[in-house]
Amino acid sequence: MLSILRPGRGPRPRGYGIGLALILVVLAAQIVGALGGAWIAGRHMENAQIDTVTYVGRLTASDVASAANPAREAIETTVSRLELNPVDDEDDAERVAFTAMVALSDHPEVTRVLFGWSGGAYLMLERTDSGYEQTYAFSESDAARIAVYDEAFDVVEVRTTAYENQREQLWYTIPVGADGTTWMEPVVDTDTGSTRVTLSRDITDDDGEKLAVVAADVDTAVFTDALDDLPFGDGAAAYVLSAQDAVVGFPTARADEVADYIAATGDVPTAGDLGIGLLTDDLAQGETAWVDDGETVTAQGAFAKAHDLPWQIVIVSPWSALSDGLDALKGTIWWIAASTIAVTGLALLIAWRVRHPLAGLRTAATTDPLTGLLNRAELQRQGRRLLKQAHGRGGTVVVGVIDLDHFKTLNDRYGHPAGDAALTAVGARLRDQVRGTDIVARVGGDEFVVVMVLPDGVDGGGIAWRLRDDLEAAVHSRVEGGSCIGVTMGIAVTDAVSEPLGALVARADAALVEGKQTAKGRVYLAGATASAAAEV
Repeated sequence: MLSILRPGRGPRPRGYGIGLALILVVLAAQIVGALGGAWIAGRHMENAQIDTVTYVGRLTASDVASAANPAREAIETTVSRLELNPVDDEDDAERVAFTAMVALSDHPEVTRVLFGWSGGAYLMLERTDSGYEQTYAFSESDAARIAVYDEAFDVVEVRTTAYENQREQLWYTIPVGADGTTWMEPVVDTDTGSTRVTLSRDITDDDGEKLAVVAADVDTAVFTDALDDLPFGDGAAAYVLSAQDAVVGFPTARADEVADYIAATGDVPTAGDLGIGLLTDDLAQGETAWVDDGETVTAQGAFAKAHDLPWQIVIVSPWSALSDGLDALKGTIWWIAASTIAVTGLALLIAWRVRHPLAGLRTAATTDPLTGLLNRAELQRQGRRLLKQAHGRGGTVVVGVIDLDHFKTLNDRYGHPAGDAALTAVGARLRDQVRGTDIVARVGGDEFVVVMVLPDGVDGGGIAWRLRDDLEAAVHSRVEGGSCIGVTMGIAVTDAVSEPLGALVARADAALVEGKQTAKGRVYLAGATASAAAEV
């Protein structure tokens, strides 16, 4: 029996049904995926919000801690370069002031360095628009003196003022933490109308008695700069508060409001004065509290122990501002990654072509251009490495500080070329006489430093004398007018290789300075203290 098929109708292909089924499955999968993704996103939203607040808080804390670090570094640099004996004469005052000037130069965020001794002496060096101003007094019975320096640290003016007992000032008397340091509450600088914070550090003897206090001031504007650089969007603001809720750092947007408050009251505003709502007054180190009203988040966190800051951060921001800021940060990171890939080949090519000039730049950065010896910075780097090696292998460490006597006389009589010739002769002789494992450096003017590690039993004093004689003979024989030059050397000898290089150099230099007051052209051995120096 024949089957008659009507036009337009016939058996559907099998693949058509399969394709339709696949389309339905895909559509269903998309729906399920969308619904499931929305559900999962909702579940993770709260964690994402917490992570966002935590991230921004840690970033803020890190930037603020970095802005505060120069004060700590300035104090550590100053303490490491000075023995912190009381200021007894003009030379002491100039030495301490120069060390403070170096700390201020290295850390532009620091505006003033202060020293106070238990006997009543004190010295303060403050940065000014035209240079530096130093105030110092030797005792309560003396009038204080003010020395004004230009940017080259040359004295411009000296005048006297009334003695002020710094031992009654808060920076001297404030109790310190377990590490010997503490941050004071912010105060208003009456000269500038701005606010500053001070970090103080106690210097004590072995019995814990206070010998001196060193402090450094930081203008709180550095914290404003740090807060302004954070990746916040519009409407967000971050504040740094002290332990007593005084405002240490604030965004530029509120600078006029803060300035008006200071002008009206003469005090640093508190969180309440600026309408900053605090969530709690009981946060442990590293702990964070936050609230979210759906549109705005307020987060309050105490600095972590690693930051060593007794402060807290308050962030008030719409969620959109935090998100926009993070998106911008992520976009920047991706842009940096893509750019890094694009320029890597070019950078490698440039590095290959400039490898020889770079070597020359390294030499220029690590050596003294006149003598070819190491410079001060490279002395510190290589010296620390040599002492570390000596700690593992044993031996006696000898550090010598060498000074050319009557060097100014040579310059005055025969001109600076003669002085340069004398320095060059000393540098060449030092390179010839010391071993390849020793370190020699010119650290400024006519002063040189040599660091040697000798086998146990070798007479370091005898070696120093022979080196002194060789240097003096080289100058006398090679330099016109060099017969007027003498060589004096101070040495510090120790087998306690854990003693820092800076301390050894300081002891050797103190022995040299003290010895030259007795007789020049000698070698002087440093004792445990500067006053224990003796001729070898």
